[in-house]
Amino acid sequence: MGQVDIKDRVTIAQFNKLRQSMEEKQDRLTQDLQNIMTEIRKHRPPHDGATNHSGDREDSDGRR
Repeated sequence: MGQVDIKDRVTIAQFNKLRQSMEEKQDRLTQDLQNIMTEIRKHRPPHDGATNHSGDREDSDGRR
C-alpha cells in the first residue's frame, strides 16, 4: 500500500466541522421541503368526499 501524505489527512476537528455543515444543510433542506408541502396542501383541492375540517369527527355512516 502507498503511504498517505500528512497533508492529505483530515483532522477530527475538520471532520466534525464538515459533518456539522452537512447536518445544517440537511436541516435546511428538510425545513424547505416541509414548507413546500404545507404550501401544496393549502392550494390543493380536497379529495372527493374529504372535508377541510380537521379533527376526529365521524361521517354520516359512523366512520371516522
